[in-house]
Amino acid sequence: MVVDFSTNPELAKCYARVMGAISCEDTEFLANELTDNPDLVNWVVCRSTLLSDACNFQKWETAKLLIEVYHAPIDGKPGVGDPILPLENTCGRGNLEFVRYLLEHGADPNLGRPAVAAVNSRRPDSLAIIDLMVKHGLNINNKFDMFGDFNNMRTVLDFVAPANPLYGELVKRGAKHVKDLK
Repeated sequence: MVVDFSTNPELAKCYARVMGAISCEDTEFLANELTDNPDLVNWVVCRSTLLSDACNFQKWETAKLLIEVYHAPIDGKPGVGDPILPLENTCGRGNLEFVRYLLEHGADPNLGRPAVAAVNSRRPDSLAIIDLMVKHGLNINNKFDMFGDFNNMRTVLDFVAPANPLYGELVKRGAKHVKDLK
């Protein structure tokens, strides 16, 4: 559910309290808010869900709580607010173990741009994250639109400079530029 705070200022206050609880990992307060307002896990605010924000803030235990106890949607709700997905944020943070956790709990590596986030993060585990997502079904040559411009599609390889060591490793794994795809 895409939330519009302009129609209900109480929702904005509730959201601010919950975001504060996530950033401080105050799981007790978060649990109380989610008990009173279970739909919070489905909210999409500024293209983000609570789970995606927990992953972005690197609050891994809170993210697990949202998934395991409150059944937060791991892949968001496609078509509803076009949320930035938790896997995308986690790949951008370079957390291999939490990427594994999300994949094992059903995250789809072909939704959003997690491979792009992994290579752009320039973290030591970027390639290991890509390999893990490939094992979980990532199409290494997925095409991504650039900010809704479907005339400007790219693949993950299009985001990596040839001088970057990841470039050669991605090519070894079958990655191609969008211009080289049939």
